[in-house]
Amino acid sequence: MYLNISLFNHADKAIRKVQVDEKFNLHDFLISNHYFIEDIDLKKFIRDINQAFNKNIKSFLFIDDSPELIEYLTDEAHRLGHYAEGFINSDDGYDRYVANPDTFDIVVLDYQMPGMDGGRVANAFLELNQHVRLVLLTGDSNLRPETINKIPIIYKPSQIKDIIEAASLYNYQSNCSKGKR
Repeated sequence: MYLNISLFNHADKAIRKVQVDEKFNLHDFLISNHYFIEDIDLKKFIRDINQAFNKNIKSFLFIDDSPELIEYLTDEAHRLGHYAEGFINSDDGYDRYVANPDTFDIVVLDYQMPGMDGGRVANAFLELNQHVRLVLLTGDSNLRPETINKIPIIYKPSQIKDIIEAASLYNYQSNCSKGKR
């Protein structure tokens, strides 16, 4: 998937159109085109990328041991026009993803579940597909993203828009840090 994003300077003047895909590397782009990071409005660039990625989010896989939360999140996703499935067991949710990984744009995991916790489940998803968009849900305010592969953490209660925003930011930042954007 390619996104055409305009690169703006701080005076809000478009400098250049940029074609962004999962291999785009901003640092390399700036060097090869003789720009400095100070020349561009980086916040606007990232916001534009996130908005473009958000338009492509159509489906969710929710894994949480709370049937009430699964029902709430899937209902909210459906109400907003998204496809969603939910599982109260991490093994069942993982098996569903493995059966057809292209079905889901975002996988949302509860961090504290019986059996395998969300961090271990997240690692299993990343081993299967390093580009999967993951978000962890938790009620534990002491949990920080840097402790679990820098996967974004949303504190309960949460809404679909918060999950989409966190997943988009994670997708962009993780690819930048790996030199893939």
